[in-house]
Formats: sequence, C-alpha cells, structure tokens
Amino acid sequence: MRIIAPSDGFYSVNKTLLFALLTAVFASLFCAKDLWIPASRISDLHVRAVLLSLTDLISHHAGKTTLDCAVPLVRSAYLKTAGLENHPSWDSRYFNRRQPAESLPSSSAASIETNASSSFSPDVLSPPARQGELSSPETVLQSPAEQSSSGSLPISNAENPPASPVERSKSFVHSSQNPLSVFMFGDSQVFSLGSGLSRLAGKDSPVDVEFLAIHSSGIIRGDYYNWKSKLADTLSSSPRDAVIMMLGMNDWQNFWNDEGRVMVKGTEEWNEAYRKKCRDLIDVALLYGSRLYWIEMPLVKSQAYAQNLAAVDRVQAEVASEYSPDLVTRVSLREFLGKNEIPYTDSVDFKGKIIRIMSEDGSHFTVEGGQLAMSPLFKRLSADFAFSELPVAHLPE
Repeated sequence: MRIIAPSDGFYSVNKTLLFALLTAVFASLFCAKDLWIPASRISDLHVRAVLLSLTDLISHHAGKTTLDCAVPLVRSAYLKTAGLENHPSWDSRYFNRRQPAESLPSSSAASIETNASSSFSPDVLSPPARQGELSSPETVLQSPAEQSSSGSLPISNAENPPASPVERSKSFVHSSQNPLSVFMFGDSQVFSLGSGLSRLAGKDSPVDVEFLAIHSSGIIRGDYYNWKSKLADTLSSSPRDAVIMMLGMNDWQNFWNDEGRVMVKGTEEWNEAYRKKCRDLIDVALLYGSRLYWIEMPLVKSQAYAQNLAAVDRVQAEVASEYSPDLVTRVSLREFLGKNEIPYTDSVDFKGKIIRIMSEDGSHFTVEGGQLAMSPLFKRLSADFAFSELPVAHLPE
C-alpha cells in the first residue's frame, strides 16, 4: 500500500480543515445580513438567542466593510433579470423580516420594537368593533388626513405605507360582469384549498377568487413572513368584498412576545399572546374587507399533530367569538362530509366515485379534496352576498 504524502500534491487533513474554516469565515462576511435566518429556525429559544447574538456580531463587523452588500446586490440583479422581483415567493419585503424581540429576549425589546418602522402596526387604525364594542363607519374608514390630525397615524416609509380609505364596489349586486372579489391567504394548505375554490367558481363566474399561499407561514412567526404588512399592502391597494384566512398549522411552538418573554405553548400566557396576534391580523383584514371567513384546522392523520392543531383551533375559536358573526365566520373543513365527529380518512365516495381528498403526508388536502372541502363555503358566499345570477359550483367529476 502506497502512502500519499502532502508533497505528492495532496493537502493534509489539518490544511483541509483550515481551508474549510477560512472559506466559512469569508462566506459568512458576504452573507452576514442573512446569517440570522437559519439561526432563527432553531426551535430551542435559548440556543437560538445565543446564535442570533453571534450572527449580529458578524453582521456588525461585515457592515463596516460593506462586504455584506455584495450578495444582496447580486440577488436583486438576478431576480430583476429573471422577472421574479415581484413574485410573492421571492420578495424580501415580507419574508424574513427581523423582529427586535427575536434578538433581544429581555424587557428592552419592547421599547425598541415600539420605534421600529419596518412592520405595519394595525393597532393605530381603529379596528372594527368586536362584540360588546361600538364603532361607526366613520371610525373604521377614517382617512389618513383625519388620522394624522389626531396624531394616530404611524410614520410612513417604503415598508410602512400609510392607510388609505377603503373603496367599495360601485354595485353591491354581483354578477359575472361585477364579480364578488374574494382574497384567500394563508399557509401551504391554501395551495389546495384556494385551487379548489377557484375550480368551484370556474371561468367567467360571479365569484372571482385570488389566493396567496406561503409555505410554513403562520400567525406567530412574523419574522419569517409578515402577514400583517402583506395583508395591509394588498388590501389597501385593492380592497376585496370577502377575505378568507387559513393560518395556524405551523403555530404550535414557543415564541417570544413583544416584551421579549418566552411564551410556552400550552400555557395561558401563550394563549393570550396568540389571541392578540390573531386579533391584530383580523382587524387588518376587516379594515379592508367587508367580511372575514376564518377556516378551522383540518383533521390530520397524525394523532399528535391533530392534538396540537386542536389546541390552536380552540384559541382561534375563542378569538372569533369576540367578533360579530356578520364580520367573522368560522368555516369547518369537515362540513362537506356531513358531520364533524368523524375519523380521519384519505378518500371519500362522491357520487359513486372514490376521490382522494388528502395527500400522502396526511396533513394537506389534494386539489379535489380542497374542491369538496370548500363547497360549503362557496354556498355560504352565495347566500351572504347579493347576486343577479346565482353562482354555480363546479364539483369534481
């Protein structure tokens, strides 16, 4: 056996490790602005805090040398050339927005977050009334000028646009020429549910469905995807008649609240912090949409996951009960089966044909399953709004 020495043109183990270490150091300098992102995905909050502090240190030093500008510039140039700069899956305005509480798990985080202007704050926009509260259209639809005079309008910039008055359709009677505008948003479940609802409506329908699905998003992790800002920007520029929300499947996790305190899932503190996040998002949706339809958690194959989703669903139901049912309506994903108390099933018999309604992961609907699951909501939309021509549901054949 011939032993290869370093002099034969090969590097020793120590040199290889040193080269790898130097490569990692230089790469971290060029990618310093985004180093916090993989660190923020760590489930252990204490380990996450340590690594976030380390990435902040690297980012601080890289910023002094401007080395951290190279990768973002190359990325922006590539997206612009490829025509993807406005694609929702590639935008950097709502994805991976660092929250101060993430990096400062202490009481000081609250004061810093108060002054941050990188996220939209719905609290200043006079949200619609919940049950037991009084509100007038003049309050809900207050113009930016009126808000500014009262000192309640947030400072606006490129990432915190000012609120604009809500504009409604000229006619409240909908038809194929004046369709009911529906905006559905949420996590990856919306890919199948939104597609299913679009199929139900069909082409040239009196119901116009637009949906936006973001993988792994939720109500809790605004640092991963900021739904409050996205929803405010989307609906302020183009108000919808109805808004459909499907979020919560990724929310059963510990998180830091606005004061930098750890909220442990399953505790009342977690429940109350989660309620507040839900209210914030609902108030933004109601500010720009006449009604909100809030989809309940699905029945999934994994019993452990099903229990977690049930816990999330209970808190969401409590929040929904705070609002008038004319504003917020909970939508069951099991209603199309005829009853709620049923075991999990992958397939159903629909008009003598076996249709697979759940994907292989046991958590997400198929498009045909989404089509069936959304059929009760489609009927509800037809009943809740005025139509000169009755919408026809196109069910799976």
